[in-house]
Amino acid sequence: MHTKKKMLLVTGEGTDHIPALRLALGSPDIELTGIVFGGPSQTEAMNQQTRQVLESAGQSGLLLAQAVQGAELIVRQADLHRGELILVTLGPLTELAKALQMDKELAKKFAAVIVKGGAIRVPGNVTPIAEANMHADPEAAALVLASKLPLLLVPLDATYALHMRMDGGNSLDACAAMMAAIHPEIAERQTLKISVDCQSTLSRGALIADLRAIPRVGIDTEVCLDIQTEPVVKRAMEVMGTGDKQ
Repeated sequence: MHTKKKMLLVTGEGTDHIPALRLALGSPDIELTGIVFGGPSQTEAMNQQTRQVLESAGQSGLLLAQAVQGAELIVRQADLHRGELILVTLGPLTELAKALQMDKELAKKFAAVIVKGGAIRVPGNVTPIAEANMHADPEAAALVLASKLPLLLVPLDATYALHMRMDGGNSLDACAAMMAAIHPEIAERQTLKISVDCQSTLSRGALIADLRAIPRVGIDTEVCLDIQTEPVVKRAMEVMGTGDKQ
């Protein structure tokens, strides 16, 4: 019998998660167990669009949580599917950080945690060096990096080539993170020592990698600095074009 991977999705603000959600719903390898809506400015119209996608996929009964209950759903799902659950976060890491504070054993309960965020060797998208998700809550990002989660970080570096191929904005970044979760073999991984700047006004939210020959500063973090573009572009074009192709 084919065993599906169980996945919990944490969205960002806005609707950039919609193509990534469609990727998960359209994958024969994924069983989506719930969605946490990210961000206090997530509007009901944005949430309704998500519900419409779920309804069209026959998943209208899926567990949903607003940000205020998001950490609780993360903890419950990790307990329910201990050792099996893949967590994909497409927005700031606030709710995951809260969940880690609620359950000190949480880091041991996930099969994998895929985080869309950060910029290491490429410019940021909200400041010259900081990416939006890390910049929104760098303290949460620092807590997550230090937590010993089975983490794969998918920064802007991984999606730089994708933006050269097609104009998709943050939707491409979300699709790349989701594809790395569904098909981990397409993500080229490297372990780097990473820090998050939580202090400086100029570089707040920036990821700092110790790229010296013998790195000493930062937390060992698995990072996807490059991803196979063809599979991501193909599936992104399908879900952003029609939302229905398998």
